[in-house]
Amino acid sequence: MMRVLAEVEEATLEEGMVKQHNLVQPSNRPVTRDTFYKSIDELGFIENIKVGFQPKARLKSVLPNKLIQKIKSL
Repeated sequence: MMRVLAEVEEATLEEGMVKQHNLVQPSNRPVTRDTFYKSIDELGFIENIKVGFQPKARLKSVLPNKLIQKIKSL
């Protein structure tokens, strides 16, 4: 079982706005967003999708924990 810990810190709205930029203005819309959603209904969409490829995360998911710890200790 994995435990997730969170830290809660009381702050004013102004203090929170320094770290939470979306409270000031919305995020920029990615240029490829419309293309992505238009192609969802095309055949082969799922097979051709390449979103969020993160080599480090992929390696961590397939390597044993002991090996990961050994690599970190080098």
